[in-house]
Amino acid sequence: MVRNLRGLLLLLLCGACSSCAHRRVRPVVQSLVLEEKTGYALLVPGAATANAAGYQTTSVPLLAGRPASAGQSSSSCAIAGEVFSLNPVMAEGVLRWTIRSPSEQGWAASATKYDIHAEWSQFIHELLRLQDQSCFPANLPFFTIRRLIAESMPLPAAEVAFFLYSFGGTGYVDLVPGMELKLERPLREKELSSTHGKLTSVEAVYRVVSSSGRNVGLRQVSAMGRKEASISREQKQSIFDLPSLLRDKPALRLFLAEAGDHDNLPGIIAATSTATEMPELTTAIVHEPRSCPRSIPAGEACVFFNGTAVNLLSSIEINGKQELLPFGTSLGYVVDVRAKGNALTSFSLKRQLATGDYAEVKFAPTLDAIQQIVLLPGDLLRWK
Repeated sequence: MVRNLRGLLLLLLCGACSSCAHRRVRPVVQSLVLEEKTGYALLVPGAATANAAGYQTTSVPLLAGRPASAGQSSSSCAIAGEVFSLNPVMAEGVLRWTIRSPSEQGWAASATKYDIHAEWSQFIHELLRLQDQSCFPANLPFFTIRRLIAESMPLPAAEVAFFLYSFGGTGYVDLVPGMELKLERPLREKELSSTHGKLTSVEAVYRVVSSSGRNVGLRQVSAMGRKEASISREQKQSIFDLPSLLRDKPALRLFLAEAGDHDNLPGIIAATSTATEMPELTTAIVHEPRSCPRSIPAGEACVFFNGTAVNLLSSIEINGKQELLPFGTSLGYVVDVRAKGNALTSFSLKRQLATGDYAEVKFAPTLDAIQQIVLLPGDLLRWK
């Protein structure tokens, strides 16, 4: 546990950037095993204490913060959910945390009895309340707290991105370091003349980075067509000036473009000055028709990408080289497209943890198994 905490502090000092993690090779400290014994394909972490009711408890390597009120009891820093719960535990004079969640054997029963996505969303809502009450260290980003907890539990392999980033079924995804955004807007016929036929679209690429304290922000990696294309000032700002429009915030959320009943729903990025404000802004955005609210409180921001495609990418290291893949790409897809014909036993996958260390992902060398595994930002994939 001490090693995990030291690793977490080092990661924060490095700014949680992919370049820092790449320069310093971090050790493999645990395994994530793909198990399919209970009808669920689960990624199962290390040892936990399970009970006959189908639940388990694990210790989360996260020190407690200082309650906002001097008289605040530790019980106010607890979550008592039907499926997921979190409790502070005093050990050797230090307040740490235990989490209760479905065990490997209990997942099938819990998924039958409860709406697991709704239960986890409620747990995250309560976790935001605890952060607002200063139950956690002040310098820890919320996405790190969430990931530390999620990494302690068995999770459905194909849905790990939901538990970490809210991706899947919600219509949005929480942006964290290791992701990149590519914005691309095709030029209309009357705009093409301004580029003298040299460009058919304008585009910009942004990397999600960790900035000062608990904030995340966007850093522009490349841009094309800002000076050449004759498009509106508002369009240029939404494509080329995202860092200044959103600034660094504790929470950034991308609402994915999708087909609506009568029209296509454009992509939107929302930013809030505290993570606890994001649920309210999300409710305002998804209200019919989906758009940025007319009135936004100070410290919050919303950018609407009308006519601009927003592609979310994951930075994955493949055979020692950083590559960008569409977010949600499965290991099976990469094997089929990039390494077809290689023996499945030749593949190895390591997953970066919230502490900055790595876990080795172990799976059966079958096509069915590798299709279950979704690649995440920071993964290291190799084959011989």
